[in-house]
Amino acid sequence: MIETIPCEPVSARKELEVLGFSDLLAIYMNWIDRLIEPRPRQTRFSPGFWDERAAAQVAPIMVIAERSEKGEDLKAYLSPRVNSSGYAPDAKTRSGLITGGKDRALNAYGIHHLHLVPGNAKGKRSGESTDLLFVRVRRDHMVFVMCGGHSSFDDGTLRQAMADLELASGTHIRGIVGVYPEMTAREGEALSRQGINTVTASNGFSTMPSYLSTALTSLRHRRHADEIVDVIERLEPLTRSDEGRVEICREFGLPRSEAARFGWALNYSTLLLVEETSRKAVAQVPYRNI
Repeated sequence: MIETIPCEPVSARKELEVLGFSDLLAIYMNWIDRLIEPRPRQTRFSPGFWDERAAAQVAPIMVIAERSEKGEDLKAYLSPRVNSSGYAPDAKTRSGLITGGKDRALNAYGIHHLHLVPGNAKGKRSGESTDLLFVRVRRDHMVFVMCGGHSSFDDGTLRQAMADLELASGTHIRGIVGVYPEMTAREGEALSRQGINTVTASNGFSTMPSYLSTALTSLRHRRHADEIVDVIERLEPLTRSDEGRVEICREFGLPRSEAARFGWALNYSTLLLVEETSRKAVAQVPYRNI
């Protein structure tokens, strides 16, 4: 994990080496979630996605949708900054994680942004469009949330689009009416940048589109790291004895064998327990992105 995370300066890597496993894992999840694991995903469109801006970019949007459905790598559509940002001992971020504008949108809203023009190996794009495609990535589908621009991170339009998506998904807040000061999505975005989670109205209902920790990192990443630690704490002791390995074989439907040996692996954000001889993953803790 430590070798995977880009560090700036390089000496910052030593700070990672002294962190506890749970904290290190949360930082790793915050980093690796910036990438999109290539896997087939069904395309879904958020209500209101096809506005005038998106309609003007139908062709490149549908190319991305097709690539996603085929499970092809979308790395060329990600910002080069995604592949270079990482860990830096910066007091401004409170946790050492670089959580500025574009990355903060992922931390707060769980939203990736894709350029409509793919970049080459150096990240340069021919005939680059200023439009960005904002998507919510899940294991089996990808929701196209909105077509916007770099200003969408600041002007509240991304936040409002997420509030509208939350309402359409049925995850608005029930039973709360008129107990908070009305604020615009832009004002809510400004508070979110200070680590303050607030509600945003959508069609008369209250939604909570962002979830940031007080360290300005994603609560989802922290929860996933904690879930992984729980699984490792339960199963790791069993991997160290004949009786324990037999119990793992029984639990996961493997042929009973005291000779079985197990190790841990990470595939993007998914934890795998691997039987070393067969190289078969017998258990996994997938990132649920919820």
